[in-house]
Amino acid sequence: MEEEEPEISSQTLTLTPTKKRKKKKHVNVKMEVVHEHPEKIPPLVGYFPSGFDPHKPQDHESDPPPAVKVFRNKARANRLQLVVSPNDSKVNFVGTSYSGEAASAQVCTYALGVLDKETQTLKIVPIASNKIFRLEPRVGGSDASVDEPSSLLKGEQTAEEKAGRMRDLTNLYGTKKSITQAKKLQALNQKDDPRSQKDLDRKLKEVVINKEALESTSAHSARNIPPYDDTATTPQEAYPLDKIIFKGEWDYLLDILNLLHAGAEVESSAYSSFVCNRIQKLKELEDEGEKTTLACIFSYINHLLKYKDRNSMDASSAKPP
Repeated sequence: MEEEEPEISSQTLTLTPTKKRKKKKHVNVKMEVVHEHPEKIPPLVGYFPSGFDPHKPQDHESDPPPAVKVFRNKARANRLQLVVSPNDSKVNFVGTSYSGEAASAQVCTYALGVLDKETQTLKIVPIASNKIFRLEPRVGGSDASVDEPSSLLKGEQTAEEKAGRMRDLTNLYGTKKSITQAKKLQALNQKDDPRSQKDLDRKLKEVVINKEALESTSAHSARNIPPYDDTATTPQEAYPLDKIIFKGEWDYLLDILNLLHAGAEVESSAYSSFVCNRIQKLKELEDEGEKTTLACIFSYINHLLKYKDRNSMDASSAKPP
């Protein structure tokens, strides 16, 4: 038997020529960031969702390009309105920085880059209001600007309304800690609450005012000086110690005297330079009563200086000599 030869089908493969890719040139550029100037409007970026092309060739070469106008709110400088008016057309393309897409949450920052190939410099410029203007077609007359709708202004939330919404969300979905903090904050910020005002009035009526103490305190604190006797003839009588250092405070001012009796050194880290510079004079006193009084006065002054330095910038009075 003769063997049949298998049929071999031939297919012609056509190879399409591949397009040559352009080689990308890497250019080393120097970046320069141009910051926003308060007296100048930065570049505005907008787009036309309707498909209008402002760069489309005009019917006549003599026709001027579309007019571009920018309007700014007098009360709020960040509210801008961009209007593009094509030539011989009653339709204006209007975009705002406060409505539509611009009113949505801002999740990024926009900037415009301008590359100068000759100087190899890339300038980064921030755009106006950090918004992309959506230019919608509107039929307008001679006045191209569009007034802000009252419904938009009414729809804007005040700070109190936003705080109320955040508080409601916290009460619904927040943790116990955040709910407790929100309640405390609400209690601190209560205003014109009739119940709290009634309680406050009742408590104020129960307060007993010591008029004599109030008059004496205001008389001494008017010039921010300690109690004094303007008819005194000696320094001891001019500033009576019993009105400056009260009777129960003397027992807590014996720290310097105890250090002297123990023979220890008064360290400059614990006592101010004013006190440290006068310790030698204190050691030279022979009268024990006078030494005790002066040591207590130095301790009292040291406490006052430390209290002052706690709220001062450089704490200079507490520095060692």
